[in-house]
Amino acid sequence: MEKEEFYRKIKSKRRIVVLVAILSVLVLYIFRTEYSLIRTIGVIGLLGLFHLADFLFELDFEVKHYFFIILIAIISFPLGSLYLLYTNFDKLMHFIEPIMLSSIIIFMVSKLKIEFKWRLLFVFFIVVGLLGMFEIGEYILDTFFGFRLQGVYIYETTGNFYLSQSKIDDTIIDMTLGILGTASYIVSVALLGKERKKLFRK
Repeated sequence: MEKEEFYRKIKSKRRIVVLVAILSVLVLYIFRTEYSLIRTIGVIGLLGLFHLADFLFELDFEVKHYFFIILIAIISFPLGSLYLLYTNFDKLMHFIEPIMLSSIIIFMVSKLKIEFKWRLLFVFFIVVGLLGMFEIGEYILDTFFGFRLQGVYIYETTGNFYLSQSKIDDTIIDMTLGILGTASYIVSVALLGKERKKLFRK
């Protein structure tokens, strides 16, 4: 019965992933640009990997976790270029996205039979490690494909860009904000007894 319930929920969550994928393709069809293709592949790829992990490892993610990963995908790819117009948008997202990511990771770690304090520490370092991998990914895309992911660029009405914050400063600030976002979530979980009992039953 538990297996049947798991597969039933997987099918429901798969419909969500397919719906978002279809919407992403529609956006690609409307704009039809090279960057739209890359962003569409990014959204579908991230959601596909997330759903595949849910299915293969029987993680049984909740709907809210799918909502979080969809938000992360949309913010990171289709809305990623907004930082060229609003520099504070990028900084805000580097604080908020790790909070959503921490919620997903903490759900996974809650299945491990280790003490509560070590689970929290484990989650913190997993998320920080993922943030570091993300920054490495930005560096690779900038180096080999000419993206403007590292550094803060200001878009001028003339159509030109100029670098207002160096790449190294931008990376360090982004990592710092990500660590602060992760730490704020970990501290809130540690302090909220209700959340502790719900997620970490021994």
